[in-house]
Amino acid sequence: MERDGTTTAPEVLGLPFVREADDGEIFLWRPKPTGDQQADIALGEHYARLTLYVAREFGVPLLLASVLRDMVMAGHFGGVEAGFIAAVTSVAQVGSLN
Repeated sequence: MERDGTTTAPEVLGLPFVREADDGEIFLWRPKPTGDQQADIALGEHYARLTLYVAREFGVPLLLASVLRDMVMAGHFGGVEAGFIAAVTSVAQVGSLN
C-alpha cells in the first residue's frame, strides 16, 4: 500500500499513533493524548523514537516527513506533538555534531 510515495509497510501500520479509517485512508498522526501534559510529552517523545526506529530499520525514509505532514494537517498541537518535535529536533542536533 502506498501513500504519497511512502510505502505503508505493516511496521508503519503497527505504530500506535497510526489509524486506518473504514474507507482505507491511512492517517499517520492520530495519537490519543492522556490529558496529562507531562505524560503526553513523554508519549510524544516515545512516538518519535519509534518513528525513527521504523524509518531506519525497515527502510521507510519518508516516514518522518509523512508523519509531520499529517501532524500539521490534523491541526492540533498539544503535549504529544510537542514531545514528538522535541525528540526529533534533539536527534537532529546530535546528528549534526558528527
